[in-house]
Amino acid sequence: MKKSIAFILFLFALSSQLFAQNEGAVWQYSAYPDLPFTIDKIDLEMSVDPQQPLLVGKGTYMVISKDPKLARIVFNTAETQIESILINGDQADFAVSSDSLIIALADTLTTGDGAELTINWTTNSRYGMNKDVYGNVWSSLNPKKPTLLDPSS
Repeated sequence: MKKSIAFILFLFALSSQLFAQNEGAVWQYSAYPDLPFTIDKIDLEMSVDPQQPLLVGKGTYMVISKDPKLARIVFNTAETQIESILINGDQADFAVSSDSLIIALADTLTTGDGAELTINWTTNSRYGMNKDVYGNVWSSLNPKKPTLLDPSS
């Protein structure tokens, strides 16, 4: 009898935790989205400003087009502030809509063409920036927010 009660309490605690994490969220993240490009290489530099707390990053991506007329690249950027973007060393136009970073390519890429993107960003995401009373800072940056970008746009 005690084992049954303990098992039921365990299931209740587990289901309550899962429900709390997903309460009200409509998930639109695909496990393996069909992207019109591949990422051939990523170099990432990150630092932590523990006083804020704030993560500061610079990511350099080598993207290869799978589309015959790739004119923009879209990345998920939940809780991230984009500082600047370079494409092959030149400043690039970009916009942030909901949680998506939309990068306008100056020159349309055809299938097999590549471009080097450098994205400078910061984040103090409420989804994973944690600071305890001793000043320790850590982050998981788990995406726990639905994407609201209209896929037809």
